[in-house]
Order: sequence, then structure tokens, then C-alpha cells
Amino acid sequence: MHLQKRTYSIDQTTLRAFERSVASGNRSVVITGLLRKYLADDERESIRKALISGAKEMNELYLEEAEAWNPLEEELYGETTT
Repeated sequence: MHLQKRTYSIDQTTLRAFERSVASGNRSVVITGLLRKYLADDERESIRKALISGAKEMNELYLEEAEAWNPLEEELYGETTT
């Protein structure tokens, strides 16, 4: 894994707690893992929202289609029951 150094600002309380709980040799690995998890969760949420949006759109199309065929179904149903 090729590492690149970056500069970011972190509030002191969070930074101190992080440095107390993670050994200095493991910090980059822990941060990389946390960033990967964050990005995967963000991508999963984006996909979830797109699926919900698509499902709502498809529901509208299915309703339109059902309404278009309803008169023919009513006519056929009426003929087969009499």
C-alpha cells in the first residue's frame, strides 16, 4: 500500500483521545480503515436513495399502465362472468 501524507485539522479533544487509544505505528492504518468504511457507507446510502427514487418512479409507471389496461380487464371480466 502506497501511503501519501496529507494535512487535516482535527479538534484537540478528538485528536488526544485518538492518540491515547491508537499506538503511533497503527494510526495511519486505523485512519485508512475508518475512511474506507465511511466511503463504503456513503456509497451504500447513495445507492439506497437511488433505489428508493427509482422504485417510486416505477410505481408511478406501473399505476399508469394498470389504469390504461383497467377498462379492457373490466370488459373481459364482465364477459367471462356472464
